[in-house]
Amino acid sequence: VTKDELVLGDATIPKKVLGEITIVQPSEQFAARGSDLDARAFVFLKYGLPEMVKVKVNDPKDPTPYLLIATRNSVALVAALS
Repeated sequence: VTKDELVLGDATIPKKVLGEITIVQPSEQFAARGSDLDARAFVFLKYGLPEMVKVKVNDPKDPTPYLLIATRNSVALVAALS
């Protein structure tokens, strides 16, 4: 996370288009990655990262409804994005 952007692998998302940020509870992660997943979502999951954050995308030009991000520290990620 930089001052103006969220970088996930090769993707760079301007922070100005990021909307509501929520921590996905462990009991909800399986569904978030499966049956509840929107096929248009940007999913950034890595094996061994135990926590997950969902970030809505507020860009009318982008069909991506949200980002689903695996992380080691969801509280720190939410703080960095806020």
